[in-house]
Amino acid sequence: MSLASVRPSTTSVAQKEFVPTIKAHGVIEEKSSSKKGRKYVKGRFLGKGGFAQCFEVQSTHSGNIYAAKVIDKKSLVKEKTKQKLTSEIKIHAMMNHRHIVKFERYFEDDDNVYIILEICYCHVCIQRSNLHNSR
Repeated sequence: MSLASVRPSTTSVAQKEFVPTIKAHGVIEEKSSSKKGRKYVKGRFLGKGGFAQCFEVQSTHSGNIYAAKVIDKKSLVKEKTKQKLTSEIKIHAMMNHRHIVKFERYFEDDDNVYIILEICYCHVCIQRSNLHNSR
């Protein structure tokens, strides 16, 4: 697992036009060699953490809706920060518990690292998060 830039994608086979069910605010494209051309329509802003922002996204491939943690690579200057991110990805990828959001995949482009997670519409979690952030 590296945080190096990925190779540019090649032209993929044309697919039928995707119509998102969420309000679109841009597109995130996965360009890794195993999932070339997989795209996510970026939806509403869900929140932010120490070094990431979280958005609702919808896969143009499956139509499934996920949460995407978007980490700006400019925030990964220190080696310790890169190690923390790598550890987070490895640990989350191994987790399988009904009380932990499911890890789907991660990928990166020249500017960001993206962690695609199961979306949680648990209003209690959102309320607790807002309460914690207001302190």
